[in-house]
Amino acid sequence: MLDDALNRAKRYRELAKGCRRLAAIGFSAETQSHFLRMAEHYGTLAEAKEAAHTGANRAKAEWAKEKEKWADCQKQPKEQKLTGRKSWSFLASCMTS
Repeated sequence: MLDDALNRAKRYRELAKGCRRLAAIGFSAETQSHFLRMAEHYGTLAEAKEAAHTGANRAKAEWAKEKEKWADCQKQPKEQKLTGRKSWSFLASCMTS
């Protein structure tokens, strides 16, 4: 899925480049303006896809940290032989520290 976002971003950049080339050919001012707006639109789409990719990677890394912290917090009350409310209270304080 993440590779798909990067592939789409690359494709949008290629489309933007093509639109800028068409605008430079020498069509009417209206047509040139149209192609330049399309190029800008494709550039914005590429940036959005790349940002989504970056955000997804960041979220994935944060999730891995939280998962590791959760596993560690679960071990500690067992080692201390805490049960019931004491165990849950410990887990809550461990996860929020």
